[in-house]
Amino acid sequence: MWAIGCIMGELTDGQPLYPGESEIDQLYVIQKVMGPLTPEQTELFLRNPRFVGLKFPDMSRPETLEKRYVGKVTKKALSFMKGLLQMDPSKRMQAHEALQHSYLDGLREEYEAQIQVPQQVPQSTPNQAAATTTAAAAAAAAAAQKRASGGG
Repeated sequence: MWAIGCIMGELTDGQPLYPGESEIDQLYVIQKVMGPLTPEQTELFLRNPRFVGLKFPDMSRPETLEKRYVGKVTKKALSFMKGLLQMDPSKRMQAHEALQHSYLDGLREEYEAQIQVPQQVPQSTPNQAAATTTAAAAAAAAAAQKRASGGG
């Protein structure tokens, strides 16, 4: 879901949303826009042997997605993108939630109209089936009789 938000940002203005040149730079650039890592992410970062002794500057005043995309996307698009790009994965929009987001309303309705499943033929009871079969047989017999008598 995160990647979809990143791609959406890049499609909006032609620039990568988080153009980091290394893992540490990528984390820095993400925080510049989104704010600091979650406590769980910070803990994982500090325990990672590749990042021993490294720390990030204060990220309490991020650029924000609103500032970056003001006038470039609709409110619905920005809401959708923000849902996809939540720093905390447990708060990030899941696929089923994304599909129900108002940003996709027109697309979803168009898709649903294209795949409308034909209404199923209702199941008939044995008596209804027998009556239908009898009526069809009677109609066929009447048509055959009409042809035999030269009427058709």
